Amino acid sequence: MKERAEISLRELEDADVTDRYLAWFRDPEVTKFLESRDLTRDDVLRFINDSRGKRRFIWAICDAETGLHIGNVKIDVNWKHSAGELSLVIGDKDYWGRGAATRTMQLATEKAFAELGIRKIRSGLYADNHGSRKMLERAGWRLDALQRDELLRDRTPVDRLIMCAFNPGEWRTQPPEGRA
Repeated sequence: MKERAEISLRELEDADVTDRYLAWFRDPEVTKFLESRDLTRDDVLRFINDSRGKRRFIWAICDAETGLHIGNVKIDVNWKHSAGELSLVIGDKDYWGRGAATRTMQLATEKAFAELGIRKIRSGLYADNHGSRKMLERAGWRLDALQRDELLRDRTPVDRLIMCAFNPGEWRTQPPEGRA
C-alpha cells in the first residue's frame, strides 16, 4: 500500500494554474467522472476570478509536507438554505490511493461547517463511481438521494447519487459578515 498523504487546503491562486494543472483536465482518467475537460488557462482564471467572494469557494489541495498542489476542492453555497454543493478532483495521480481525497473531504467539510457556518453539504456523483462513494462514506457522509437516469454518458442515461453530511454543531441562518 502507498504511504498515506498528509493534506492541507489553501485558497486557489492564479499562480496555481500551470501547464501541469491544465494537463489534469486533458487526462481521461482524471476527467472520467468530471464535467470539466480540456480547459484553457484563460477559462480557469476567469472561473477562479468570477468565483472569488460570496457564494463559491475554491481551495487548492496540497501535500502538507511539500506544499505541492495536487488537486482542487470547490464549494458553492446557497446562503438562503444554508447548504452547499462540494466537488473535488485529485489531479496528481501519484496521490491516488493514498487517502488524499478522503482527507480532503474531511477538511473541506470541517471548513464548510466551521468557517462558513452552513448546516448541510452535499456532493453529486455518477452512481458507478464506486471509489468516490467509498471515499465519501469514509469521510462520514451518507447517501441522501438517488436520481434515476439523471446524467448522460455517451448519450446513455446514468443514475446520479447525492451524498451529504450535516453540521453537527451550531449553524447560521445568515452568511458570515461580508458574504451576503
